[in-house]
Amino acid sequence: MRTCLRVVQYLYFGEIMTALPELLSMPSKTNELLRSIRHLLIVGVFLLGLGVATLGDIAIAIRQYETPIPAVARVIGSAVVFVALVLLFVKVFQINGDDRSED
Repeated sequence: MRTCLRVVQYLYFGEIMTALPELLSMPSKTNELLRSIRHLLIVGVFLLGLGVATLGDIAIAIRQYETPIPAVARVIGSAVVFVALVLLFVKVFQINGDDRSED
């Protein structure tokens, strides 16, 4: 609540540019929980994409020939898997200035 009041105060007085670093550096207690939820959602999307690609492979194996629908499912599933992996690695290995310990 205090943060909202500060934002309104800074916006009202036109000092948002000078107060922006202070507002961005305020730690939140829920950041770690939200970060882990985001990681779990990315893993869930990865698994769904893998499932779609696998269903396309299964459809091709059962029919003994390739039709456009399983081929599209394989391409979309593979693209989702690739994007989810890239996002996961970017988010997991992201370096935050606030998280570094000062030794």
